[in-house]
Amino acid sequence: MESKNHVELQQLLLNYHTLNLDAINYSKPILNCYYGVMPKKDIDVESLNCICEHLIEFAKHTNLTILIADIHSYLVHEYSTDVELWTNNIIKTIKQFMGEAKYEIKLGSSFQTCNNYNLDLMKMCSKVDINQTQIYMERFKDCTKISDLIYPLMQVLDETYLEADIEIGDIHQLEIFNLSVCYLYKLGYRRCLYVVL
Repeated sequence: MESKNHVELQQLLLNYHTLNLDAINYSKPILNCYYGVMPKKDIDVESLNCICEHLIEFAKHTNLTILIADIHSYLVHEYSTDVELWTNNIIKTIKQFMGEAKYEIKLGSSFQTCNNYNLDLMKMCSKVDINQTQIYMERFKDCTKISDLIYPLMQVLDETYLEADIEIGDIHQLEIFNLSVCYLYKLGYRRCLYVVL
């Protein structure tokens, strides 16, 4: 019999576009959920506030982790010395918007530099076909740096290393969610449920 918490979570999920709904494992007493955000110079405060309102609802029914993707930021911003400042700013803003909600903040650098993660990243690079992935990653089709291709592959791996049952993202993440569905199982990992805000 499903717990009250799971029933409430199912009701919450009805409000969103989801991908891979059958991946959810309701035998666990509480599911792990994560949302990732990359630190950058200018925070879109209005957008982040809106996202946090959704995250507060998920925090009521899941173990919510907010990933601060600092390594991703280094990849995109050519190892800017400002990433640490941007990271601190976005953490402060998230804490303000999330209020008393129960959640964990985790830095990407706390696990994305481990040997297993890097080995999995290399395995993924050997399996992903650039021509095929551009179908799923329209916004990366004109990339000029290798880091532009590594960024989405890291996001695919993040859900595994955060032991996520649910990954939350906006409509711009849909291509990467599709990439996860197509490739994560090739590394022997389970895919999670993807929620589009």
